[in-house]
Amino acid sequence: QTLLTALVTLGALRRDDATHAYALSPNAARFLVRDAPDFYGDYLQLQVGGQFYERMGGLAGVVRGDAPASYAAWFSDPAVAERYSLAQHNGSAATARQLVRVADKGILGPELRALMADRRAPRILDVGGGTGAFSYVFAERGATCTVLDLPEVTAAARRFAGGPGLAAETREKVIYEDLDVTAPEWPVASGTIDVALLSYVSGSIPEPALVDVYRRARAALAPGGCLVIHDFMVE
Repeated sequence: QTLLTALVTLGALRRDDATHAYALSPNAARFLVRDAPDFYGDYLQLQVGGQFYERMGGLAGVVRGDAPASYAAWFSDPAVAERYSLAQHNGSAATARQLVRVADKGILGPELRALMADRRAPRILDVGGGTGAFSYVFAERGATCTVLDLPEVTAAARRFAGGPGLAAETREKVIYEDLDVTAPEWPVASGTIDVALLSYVSGSIPEPALVDVYRRARAALAPGGCLVIHDFMVE
């Protein structure tokens, strides 16, 4: 009973006062049921619960001035990199579909809306794109996509290949380049990209290096291209 009451308080369940029956809340049904289109459960369980909470134990030392661990060091263990990447794919795929819906409505600007509607396949650069969750959603609409990420991540991504049920022609539109995105040189020619996407990158890179990442992403854009920065923002 204590657990049920707590879940109702958190908004995960709802209680019918007349029948005393419990049911999933609308948000729980949308995000925590495996068959739901916007399922986030693997992301929450495997990455947030299984990896992030443990690492938060070092937060006090970082606040006092200790150097934070980098993703490159963390992902040097292939098993850790794969678990993180596949869990992130689950969370990012649902977010990517929402981003596309928002872009189609013009909420992110008329330029991006026009690029997404262009019949010639727009060229997407997915910076720090992990398994390519965003790229595969764009590729389903005809875009050709290049994902830049650490070798341990792209190795897992190539094995996963967007997950089961994905059409072969969609998989063929997504390629991976092994790269720490803070590296000074990217395997992308200047002026060749229509949309450069940085999703969940800004909060993962030290500020001095992040400025250079933005500059390289901007340099990759063709005239009329769009730089899309998607991340957690504190208002």
